[in-house]
Amino acid sequence: MAIKVHGLPMSSCVARVLLCLSEMAHELVPLDAAAAAHKHQPYLSLNPFGKIPALEDGDVKLFELTAINKYLATKYKDTGIDLLKTSDDFIESIIVDTWMEVEADQCNEPMSKIDIPRNALSIQYMGCPQTMRSLKLK
Repeated sequence: MAIKVHGLPMSSCVARVLLCLSEMAHELVPLDAAAAAHKHQPYLSLNPFGKIPALEDGDVKLFELTAINKYLATKYKDTGIDLLKTSDDFIESIIVDTWMEVEADQCNEPMSKIDIPRNALSIQYMGCPQTMRSLKLK
């Protein structure tokens, strides 16, 4: 079963989860933002706060960007670089945790500005992910 990411491709938080998944099989499950689908069931069973993104990986259901990315980096660390530096070195682990908090707190605004060209194309090609992939956006 592929990992499912629930959200909108133009969301900077969803984009950051998709970045972590860029070399893994996954499915983006778009939400109908106009109908506020993220504020109603069944989505609220994934994220009780009605925010995006949410992730499903088999029986695991997570929300909150940092928790999702930490889960992905930990569970799938053997498939690439150990981004979390999961070692017995307590200080190194705390430094990584600190920078994860910085990323979560400080990167939304800059990421949304960088994401503007991709966002415009996401809206244009909404519902057509194959077309988005074929554009090879950076």
